[in-house]
Amino acid sequence: MGKKQLDPKEFEYEIVSYLRKKKPPSLKQFLIRKKVQELMKEKHATGFDYLPDGRPVPKLASELKNSMKGMSAEKIAKEHPEWVNEYSKSF
Repeated sequence: MGKKQLDPKEFEYEIVSYLRKKKPPSLKQFLIRKKVQELMKEKHATGFDYLPDGRPVPKLASELKNSMKGMSAEKIAKEHPEWVNEYSKSF
């Protein structure tokens, strides 16, 4: 007894949309995003790496992941206090 295949034609669809208030990022999110943007400017990797399970991952993503290891928002704030000031002025 296998699973029954679902036929998309059997369903009725409707479009649902909604509005929500955009929240500013937290300081932690802001610092991590700034650091990732900075690292992306420095690295210009092209091509793919492969995960142990065989899935392809862009080299830039795997290099960013390795660069961000051990990095925390607190360390980034100590490294770049001007970003903390930028955050407090912006939000």
